[in-house]
Parts: sequence; C-alpha cells; structure tokens
Amino acid sequence: MDPHSDELDDRPSFGQTTNQSVAMKTKGTVKRTFDKIKDAREKGDEDDDDNLSADKYIKIMPQQGVQNPLAMKMMMKMGFKEGSGLGKHSQGRREIVEASKQRGRRGLGHKVEGFEPADIEWDFEKEKIIMQEEVAWIPPSDGNIPSFEEMMSWKVIGEKKRTIDDETMFCNENILEHILLSKASVFDNLEGEEMRRARTKSNPYETIRGAFFLNRAAMKMANMDAMFDFMFTNPVDDHGVGGLQGDGDIFRPKNQEAFINFVLNNTDGKGVHFCMADGGFSVEGQENIQEILSKQLYLCQFLVALGITREGGHFVCKLFDLFTPFSVGLVYLMRLVFNQVCICKPVTSRPANSERYIVCKGLRPNKAPVLKYMDAINQDLCKLLTSVSTTDVNHIVPLQTLLDDEDFFTYIYNSNVKNLHEIRQSDVRKQCLERWQIPNEVRTAPIRQDPQSAFNDLVGESEQDILKHVPLELDRSNLDQIDSVYDYMCVVSGDSERTFMISCGKSVVFFWDRKVRKWKKPEQMRVDLPTKTLLEVEFVTELRGEGKGQRKVTTVHVMDALFLCGKDIRSRHFRERLDQLQKFVKAVHKETRSDLVRLVMPDVFKLEEAALIFDRLEMKLVKGSGSQPRLCFHSQTGNFYHPSGISFVKTVKDPWTMALSKKQQKKYWFNKRQPNSATFECHHDSIATFRDCKLTALRWTWSPGVRVHEDQNHHGDIHLSKEDFITFVQNKLK
Repeated sequence: MDPHSDELDDRPSFGQTTNQSVAMKTKGTVKRTFDKIKDAREKGDEDDDDNLSADKYIKIMPQQGVQNPLAMKMMMKMGFKEGSGLGKHSQGRREIVEASKQRGRRGLGHKVEGFEPADIEWDFEKEKIIMQEEVAWIPPSDGNIPSFEEMMSWKVIGEKKRTIDDETMFCNENILEHILLSKASVFDNLEGEEMRRARTKSNPYETIRGAFFLNRAAMKMANMDAMFDFMFTNPVDDHGVGGLQGDGDIFRPKNQEAFINFVLNNTDGKGVHFCMADGGFSVEGQENIQEILSKQLYLCQFLVALGITREGGHFVCKLFDLFTPFSVGLVYLMRLVFNQVCICKPVTSRPANSERYIVCKGLRPNKAPVLKYMDAINQDLCKLLTSVSTTDVNHIVPLQTLLDDEDFFTYIYNSNVKNLHEIRQSDVRKQCLERWQIPNEVRTAPIRQDPQSAFNDLVGESEQDILKHVPLELDRSNLDQIDSVYDYMCVVSGDSERTFMISCGKSVVFFWDRKVRKWKKPEQMRVDLPTKTLLEVEFVTELRGEGKGQRKVTTVHVMDALFLCGKDIRSRHFRERLDQLQKFVKAVHKETRSDLVRLVMPDVFKLEEAALIFDRLEMKLVKGSGSQPRLCFHSQTGNFYHPSGISFVKTVKDPWTMALSKKQQKKYWFNKRQPNSATFECHHDSIATFRDCKLTALRWTWSPGVRVHEDQNHHGDIHLSKEDFITFVQNKLK
C-alpha cells in the first residue's frame, strides 16, 4: 500500500472506526443492521405514523478533538502538522486514537453489529416514567355468540407454516421486520453478562425484580393486579392435578377434562373466581416463529380457563406475538365470552421482549359454544401438529369477520404497532411497590417463631385471657342466661376439647394445651396452614359407612377464626368470619394430599332453629364400641361423629339485643339502655367481636344421664333434657 495514500489501514487496531453494514440471511429472514435501519430513516423510508423512531429522545454529541494544550505542544515539537500523519513522510494516522470500545472477552477489534454508535446521549427531559398505567379494553362485542356449527365453518386448514415474515395483516411491515431483526441478530451477539448489565442500566423498573416473591413472574401479576384495580386478589361473589395421563400435559383432551372436573368438583360446580395461565417452553433458535410454535399452547390455556372459571370470573394469560390470524382469532373468541378483554404489557415486563398479557374480565354465562369449538380445534391440532403432517389449522375465525369488526381490528393493529420506549434508570422501585400494594421487602428465608411469640405478635398482650377462658355450663338453673334466642347461634361439638391452633408456616403448626398451658405440635397428624393463621378448632374423629366397612377419619373442625394468613378478622361479625373461614378452608384443602388432616367447617344453626339439631341425632353401632349403640350426629358431608354437646355463640354485643317485629315479621336490633334505638339495620356497635363471643359463650354438655334422643335413658330431673331445651326456646319465640 502506498504510504502517502489516503486509503485507511483497515487492521482492527489501527483502522479508522466505520459503521459497516452487513446483510445477513438466516433461516429465511433478511436481517438489517442498525446502520441500514438508520439510513432508511434518513431517506424517509420509515413510516412516521409507526412511531418507530426514538430520535426525539437522542442528542448527537459532537466529536471532541485534542483539547490538552501541553499534549499539542509536545506533538508540534515532534513535527506534527494538522491534517498530516506523524510519519517521516507525513504518513500514518491523521486522527487521534479513540478510546477502546472493547467489550468483554471478544477478539480485539471485533464489532457487534447494531451497537457501534457511541456519540449519542439520551435526553431524559423528554421522557416520563409511568407509574399509573392506563388500561385500554377491546371494545366489547354485541354479546351474540355464533352457534358451534357456524364456528366450525370458520376453520381453515392449509399448508403448515414455519415463517412469520409475511404476517402483516395485523401489524405494519416495517415494525415486524424490526422485531424479527432484534430477536434474531442484534441481541444474540451480546454476551450474557453484557446483556444483563445493559438491561439493568436501561430499564428503570429492573431493580424492582421480584421483591419478596419467588420470581419476577409473580411481580408481574402483582403489577397487573394493581393495573386492573386488584380484581385478581379481591374476587367478588356474584348475587394441582396431573390429569388422567399423569403427565400434566395440557394439550391432551383427557387431561383437560380431568382437570376441569377436578376444579369444578372442589368449587361446588361453580369454578374459580380468577384463573391465571403462564405456560411457555424454549424456542431457542426459532424465536421468530415463537407465536406459531405456541398456537396450541394459547388455545389449550384459553380452553381450560373457560372450563374452570365461574360466571363473572376473570382470566389472565401470558402471550407473545399476535401477528397470525390464528392467534388474533383466539382473542376474538375470548372477546365473545368475556365482558371486557385487554391486551397489556406491564412495566415489570422487560421492553426488549415480545411478552404481553391478555386480561379477560367478567365471564359471560353463554360460553358453551366457544368452549366446544375450542375443544374441536384442539382435537384437530393434536392430529395435525406432528412431524409427518404438512397441514395445519391456519384460521379459526374468517379473516373477513376480523376485518369487518373495525373496533376489534383497530385495537389489535394498534397494540402491535405501539412503541414501547425504554426509559431512564431511576429510583422507581419504592413508588411502584407502594402503588401495587407490595411490601418493599426482599425474599428471605421464613423466620420460624416459637408459637407463643407468634401468638403474642398477633393478638397482643391484652387478649391473653382467651387462652384460659372456659365457657359457662348451661343447665336448668341458668337457662335464663339466654335473654333473646335471636342473639345466639349454636354448633354441635365433637368429643374433644375446643382449643386454638396457630401456624408459624406450612406444617409448623401448634395447638394450645390448656391443661399444661403450653403450645404443642399435633401428634400423629399433619396439618398445613399459611403462616400467621390463628383458629379456634376441635379435633374430631368422623366416621363413614356401616358395619365392617366403617372407616374413621381424623378431621379438624374449624369453629372460628382470629387471623387468616395474617389478616385480622376478629372485629368482623360472626357470620362474616364464618363466610371468610369457609373460603379459607376450601382454598387450603388439597384433595390429592391424603397425608394431610382435612379442615372441616361444622354445621352452624340459629338458636331459634335448634330443634333441627335433634333431627340429625341417631343411635348407631360404631366400631370399637361393642354391641352398645352410641349417639351420633350426621353432618352435611355424609359423615357422622360422636357429639359431646352444643356450644352457643352470642353474636350480639351488650347492651344491644335482637328481637322480632310482630308487625313486620322482621328482626331488628335495639340498645337496652337507649330508648328509641331500634333499627332494622345491624348497628356497628352491636357486632360482637371474637373476644366478645369467646367470653360470653355457653355450653350445654351432654354428659351421661342427659337425654337428647328418645332411645337414651334419662336419669333424674337435675339434667337439662332435649324436651326442656326445646320448650324453653319455643317459649322465648312466643
């Protein structure tokens, strides 16, 4: 090479830095580098309406020359002339040696396409950090769901696709090309550690991570829960199973049916309030067609969700791209059966990936045709998605139907072209967690407290007396303790003493032994409860069956609750505590864990209807009792157990009481110390807290000689009998 030539040395260590454009073709997709995209923008080839460019956030920094006068003076002494090289014949570099841009452990001079420019600075003043995310719902459908037969005519089976470059019906072509480029070329050339560092610095929400949750996926759910006004964690009532194959494969129709039946059987046939699906699998090397590879996963998650979600319930599912007619058709079908549907990307989901979520609110009652149609589609996919098949289900809703629905099409199109700018790193963790109602704590190993300390932390020092209190025994002499029968509710007790149970985390559960005044672990039984749960319970042996086929089952009858998962419900009305307790017992029940002792809600009666209790009493032959029949109480579950008496709970706090209006035949509350205080609405001051209920509780013990069944013997007149009790209640009702 001529030393006087203007041609530059292109060796890595000495050549002038240039932005070289290299076009690579991989897996049938042409990928443009950063420079080609930049050139296209300068020429005006990019569609301004797409909002692709981030130029408004970038300041181009001028190249800085040598500013140090001492260095310039030294160079002048060595013969340096501006515009000439430093060689004997003015050859060599004419520009200063720029600072090293070496990244990681790459070879010297290696360049990563798309990451060369360094003369830019992000303009933070033009950005804003989003704290309150806006939700844009898909315009609702008219509510008319086509018949199953009509939907079956929508299905189009065609040639199997393994490219996504041409799926531009629901997305701008330039945006799709950018997405495929970023997925398959630019970021693949970065080392893992470099990628993590860049991600941490560029994403202002990165330091939120998972807080105290197990992973970031849980934090995304908390983020979206706050976005949608906490509809995931505050379900409102409407006025893990592996499947038959044992593999948990959601694609198998028999597994789907088994799981749906399992959920419905454990929710009284109603289904769950909220369903979340977060399925995924590795698509390494096939990132561009992730949507095509995931089509059956999308479908099966939607299908199972429709099967297990109750009317009025909600559903959220993780998706990726939504470019193909198949995926868009699935969203269209979900829009038919839910009141509101939204496609969203929470700020906790990294901007650089294609992850987003579909949120469906308020399931409609007429879901059957869509559910049946999805099942039929899945049956086809199970046959077609094999290595030997060359066909596939490409459309499940006619393309013209999707295009004719202007509101729907516009929403999907806009959701695919929305520009998600990465914004500056700032301290947003605290504000976001406060808005999402997530404690600003890191995940740590659970602290295992001793039960007494845990009890003290929950109830405090002022209520320690509830551990020692014994209910007043009811007999003939003190029946007048019951002033109004409308103030009381009652429950049949088992043959063990009522006690307290506290959880310090999962199976670390203790019960209070009143005799030795200590907390003890239950022997020969395993109970799993969420931490910071405090219950009033009885250990009851229930029986099922007759004769030699009779079986005993150890259960825990949950009589009342003070704390559920750390939530204090002591001040709630007794009926409200029972309602929450009922949901809690259902939630912690694990049908497939036969090693766990089952929690049971006993039947609770109003005192004015106490006669119903005696209708459920029966003298039965019980295993281990010889030929002598024993008194048994039949519960609504079909089991029976040996009763030891009736416990009475006063649900109205003194000086308030309840009575029945003769004129309106309605119950009302009134304060015995204040005239004209009668009200048909439950006054807040009349609600008995857990402590009030505990300290005013009564118990009628069915000791030997107490006759509550016609086949029992009655010894003397000192014991309160069934006839005495019923007569007393009837007189009070007059």
